[in-house]
Amino acid sequence: MAVQDFWLEKLRRDNLLKHPDFDTPALLLDLDLFVENAQLAFSALKRINSKTKIRPHCKSIKSPQLARILLNMGANGICVAKLSEAEVMMNGGIDDILVTTEIAGPTKLTKLMILAARNPELKIVVDNHISVATLSDWCAKAGLKHQLKILIDINVGQNRCGIEPDCDKVLALTETILASGHLQLIGLQGYEGHIQQAKPEQMQEHCLKAMQLLTSLKLQIESALKSREFVFQTITTGGTGSFLTCATNQYITEVQPGSFCTMDSSYKSSNGTQFANALAVATTVISTFADRIVVDAGLKSLSTDMGNAKAIEPYQGYHYSPAGDEHGILSKSEAPSKPDTPSELDEVKSLDSGLKPGDLVILLPSHCDTTLNLHDHLFLVGDEETLKTQFEPIITARTGSAVPEHLRIDRKLKIEGRGKSQ
Repeated sequence: MAVQDFWLEKLRRDNLLKHPDFDTPALLLDLDLFVENAQLAFSALKRINSKTKIRPHCKSIKSPQLARILLNMGANGICVAKLSEAEVMMNGGIDDILVTTEIAGPTKLTKLMILAARNPELKIVVDNHISVATLSDWCAKAGLKHQLKILIDINVGQNRCGIEPDCDKVLALTETILASGHLQLIGLQGYEGHIQQAKPEQMQEHCLKAMQLLTSLKLQIESALKSREFVFQTITTGGTGSFLTCATNQYITEVQPGSFCTMDSSYKSSNGTQFANALAVATTVISTFADRIVVDAGLKSLSTDMGNAKAIEPYQGYHYSPAGDEHGILSKSEAPSKPDTPSELDEVKSLDSGLKPGDLVILLPSHCDTTLNLHDHLFLVGDEETLKTQFEPIITARTGSAVPEHLRIDRKLKIEGRGKSQ
């Protein structure tokens, strides 16, 4: 069965095409494949290093229920990118949360104090002395009854956030945190995001260097503070493209892959080949011409930061490109031709595809995180038994609004609150 037919068969079997709210462009998640991807990741990591745990990054799923599936498989807590995601995960009953992005500014700090007061297991990262002093001051003024858990973010080559990996500088920042009565230093974070989709041999080489850099800092700092018996509890790192390589370093305690459970076409073509594409976008053909097929999914439905979405079998020979906010084009070339005169247009079954207006076409997003950010809803496909055993009534990671417990499980997951970094 062609991959396109596989998705369409599941849509029909699960009655999603008859769902009162189903319309294209529609973001789809195959829950069976999601679970299989997660099982594959956990088992692969266990074979390499049974002591290293997965702390999955949940910015690509944004649902406490999906996160709980991963926790039930043995995840060592979760990661989120921002405080609003942390808040909703907490509302969904998840406490062990690491916010992997530095936090600054009064609005975010106010939110942080509220969440930290509710949840002693909330963890954040820092990379400078000013932030440490500010956090300590805010914790004191908020009357926080426990120390806020802190990890130092190390720049291991991505050149985004993270203190430079100089032992003297990291030691000085460590001393500043330890001197605060309101902060508890528990670990180091170092994300090698710049190599996640490099060629496998390049990824491995640079990843091992990054891990050596990160863990050598751990050992040097602990040696310098030996008289105080200070030890880092957590060394956290890695992404979907590198987490198995990261785990070959004995000092890495946890890894942070995220895209592995949903997958996207950019990772699939680089370092995620072992995982199945569980995320897809259903589109509808709205026009056909001699040189192109026009679908109803454009820039507002499929992100392009990692390239264009991909068509799947039997249309894998067709290239998708956005043609505006609400239009996309499938053609045999990367840049569809533009006829000089209307007479060259031929509204027939285009390119011998057999497609006609009204037909569904399934596309694979190039980047799962940013495509999810463009949609209001996520529709679940998959076996009914999987849905019942793995899923509970939804609390979305966009709004925090709960589906009342008395309602039956729906295959429609609401996603809201896009665009803000809070």
